[in-house]
Amino acid sequence: MHVLKTKSPEKKKKKLACSPAGPDPAPIYPYCTAGKDRTGTVVMLLFRLVGVPKETVAADYGLTELGLREEGPRLVENLLKSPDLALDEETVKQIVVAKKEYVLGLCDVLEERYGGAERYFRNHLKMGAADVQAIKSALVVDERPMFGNEEPKEEIENGILSLSIFMPQ
Repeated sequence: MHVLKTKSPEKKKKKLACSPAGPDPAPIYPYCTAGKDRTGTVVMLLFRLVGVPKETVAADYGLTELGLREEGPRLVENLLKSPDLALDEETVKQIVVAKKEYVLGLCDVLEERYGGAERYFRNHLKMGAADVQAIKSALVVDERPMFGNEEPKEEIENGILSLSIFMPQ
């Protein structure tokens, strides 16, 4: 099992456990207050690990804005009430956004500082080659199109991104 440690807005250490190896890999459920920062980073790392183009990752992250339209005011209100945060309303409103540019920048840092997602997992998280491959295998399913469509397909319906990615053999 590998553990990613993060700090929450409440300044408490949080851990995300990932058990990708073994005959029955355990699913992970990344979660954070707005579903965009810690969650977005974990999902970005996993997407980049399996070769999803950063523009596609950013488009997926940008869809978080749809959910924040409804939930954003409640999040702002809760964050303003937090005794651990001493931020004004305008600053909090800027925190509760999910711009594509944020993830594009994060992808660039991942490449420039760590040499890409696989090297990040191997060198920074100290995962072995078998564990990294196990994650890839758990995330990438049948390499053949499911519905006869040979091209990757992206659809947005009711604010939900449906993305079919077929990895080359």
